[in-house]
Amino acid sequence: MGRHLHETAFLIVTALFIPVQSRAQSPGQVSGAEAWLKTVPLTTDLQGYYHWRDFSGDSVRTNLYDAKGAAYGGEFTQRHTWIRTFNFNPALNFSEGNQPKESLLKYSNLAQMTVIGVFAPTTIAYNKDEVLYAVNGRKGAGSLVNRDKAVGQQGIEPLDYGSTVGEDLLYSGGERQTAEEFKSTSPRIVSYIRAYAPVHSVWGEGRRATITTGIYRDGDVNFTTAFDKSLFGGGALNGYTPELIAYGRTLTPLERRQVETYLAIRYGITLNGSYYTGTGNLSWDRDESSAYHHRVTGIGRDDAGDLFQPLSTTSYEEAPRYSTEKTYDSFRDADPYGLPTSQRLLVMGREDGSPMPDGGFMIWGDDNAATTTVETEGKTPWHVMNRRWLVRTNIDSTEYRKDIWTQNGITVTSDGFMDAVSQNEPQGGRIHRQFPARHGKRYDGVHQPETPSRLQRGLHRGIGHEVRIRLQRQRTG
Repeated sequence: MGRHLHETAFLIVTALFIPVQSRAQSPGQVSGAEAWLKTVPLTTDLQGYYHWRDFSGDSVRTNLYDAKGAAYGGEFTQRHTWIRTFNFNPALNFSEGNQPKESLLKYSNLAQMTVIGVFAPTTIAYNKDEVLYAVNGRKGAGSLVNRDKAVGQQGIEPLDYGSTVGEDLLYSGGERQTAEEFKSTSPRIVSYIRAYAPVHSVWGEGRRATITTGIYRDGDVNFTTAFDKSLFGGGALNGYTPELIAYGRTLTPLERRQVETYLAIRYGITLNGSYYTGTGNLSWDRDESSAYHHRVTGIGRDDAGDLFQPLSTTSYEEAPRYSTEKTYDSFRDADPYGLPTSQRLLVMGREDGSPMPDGGFMIWGDDNAATTTVETEGKTPWHVMNRRWLVRTNIDSTEYRKDIWTQNGITVTSDGFMDAVSQNEPQGGRIHRQFPARHGKRYDGVHQPETPSRLQRGLHRGIGHEVRIRLQRQRTG
């Protein structure tokens, strides 16, 4: 693959496998975002209009294209009828209006940058190339990211980020997944990291950049880079973009994982790797929990990371329940005032009377077994599902909460649980204790222990409990 002498870039797709505080907040507690654009209602009316609000503190606004520049044009807002929710959080559809939407960053030209966003192509366009976004800052150094590759200025070979493992947003038929599995794993997280060499000049360089979502057009006044349009489809993403975060620097691997974990918990996305808290602790070990690393979902609270997710369901429900379709929105009938949808196998959360502590989390995944049920032995009214879930949490149980479990026929201990239906022995749960990082060498910005275990890399594992559960339902009729 061709490389520009003064540029390094790589792009990672992570997929498939609010309480108000006085202190500053940042996604995954990774500070310094130049733009933190999140879909929120324009007013208190959840069935009204929505827009991207900048939570970075720089008041970046997303405007409709104007020939005078990105600072002009009316703000892009969207009716609720266009909105979808992923894990009960809203997302805009930038294909509306068939015109670019421009976000002007005032304090960085993104010559060095990390852009992390969530993108959910619809099932209709799962195999059609489309533009996710484009970035323009330094003259002639723009980048355009589509569903298959990152494209730079003419003469530079594009970065095909799905060429080796097939983990992009474009289905080509040669993927590791079937078409149905591919459609089921929308939305996905795309992390794009790029670094140009610094400019040493007495005149300096501009400190502004524009992020364009929606359709890309030749002659866009906000771009000083000419892209070869034969390398990508120029249409806007037919899908949803709930959140996009831009940093004017390259994040370390651990920082990137913290931001991706924040997005994964918020939108019900299953990461390929492990999950980390905002303080850098390991909360879900992909290798240790590999048998249950399917439809990983969680609830959690991180005040400094602006995460408060008291109720969760996966966005990766199996076919034909695709989360981008209105029928399978996380709210019933796509009504944000309504109840959670009945089209999800499992929805879990905490009641208002059982507050979640800051820093608390509970993450679960399943073993990918069939969802068929079997009758229990004897004359009982229960059907037990073959699929099982592994749950990890760092939230301690009180005696009152243990009593609630017991009243529902489940005895929970640090060794696992025993249910009243099968009367099995405890199911192999265990407590993980916190341990100190060992001294070792540095590796890719993350501390690498001399005797690493899985992906710990010198990080602390949060104190927590592990328990395995299974679903059962009462027979009717």
